[in-house]
Amino acid sequence: MKNLLFICTILLLISCNSNKCDLKGCNLDGEGWENYKDNPECINYTACRIKTSGGYCSKGHAIEGLSN
Repeated sequence: MKNLLFICTILLLISCNSNKCDLKGCNLDGEGWENYKDNPECINYTACRIKTSGGYCSKGHAIEGLSN
């Protein structure tokens, strides 16, 4: 039972730390793009890149993410 709990915990951590693009259906790695809805630092822009990983994979996907 402890082994099953341990395995489930590891799988949960792996899935939570995924670096995939935030746009539903995209399996590319996130490259730090955000939109103003997700990050207030982008308020003067539709989308901006403020990190090197996570978020969306491209500016286009960050903009598309505004409609979701």
